[in-house]
Amino acid sequence: MSENNSKILLIEPHYLPPVAWMKLLESRDRICLDISSSFVKASYRNRCHILSPNGVLHLSIPLQHKHDERKTVGNTKISYEMNWQKNHWMTLTSCYRRSAYFEYFEDLIAPLYHKKFETLLELNMAALKVVFTILKLKLEITFTEQYLEKGVDGYDDCRDLIKPKIYPENTNFEPYNQVFSDRFPFFENLSIIDAIFNKGKFELNEI
Repeated sequence: MSENNSKILLIEPHYLPPVAWMKLLESRDRICLDISSSFVKASYRNRCHILSPNGVLHLSIPLQHKHDERKTVGNTKISYEMNWQKNHWMTLTSCYRRSAYFEYFEDLIAPLYHKKFETLLELNMAALKVVFTILKLKLEITFTEQYLEKGVDGYDDCRDLIKPKIYPENTNFEPYNQVFSDRFPFFENLSIIDAIFNKGKFELNEI
């Protein structure tokens, strides 16, 4: 195990995380989710990328906007002014119903879009639990209780290392068959849900 992998991975929670986020979990025993730092817009915290008949599609969770409090990853609240849950689930169903494993996992994933979670963290954790269940991942998960400065001892700080179109240069993505592969080349670093619907159960070093 490398020196970094012997430390606690410190990272922010993402919505149905991209593959690059999931690959950071390889050979890890413990992760600490940073819920104390300020919320960053246009990040994977409240969006995921999937594959549609027209190419990569962004699914974003609408958020409440309050100007009288500091918005952190942990206290950011979801807005239900629009029926985004119905839209997200219909979109996932439309895009992946032809995939090899959609019918195997839809009963695990569908409840995420029928329960109204108050905070983004609650939804992201529920989604991550489903992903961990499908992939049989067992890691100890803790949460920050206050903001941790960069370089804190005992942690491998990977916060904001992965953003839309940005990830570590040494990340190696293993191609797999995707829906619409008859019209597109392989799209790397989509949401882990893309790999699950197309590959089923797998090891993280296989994606």
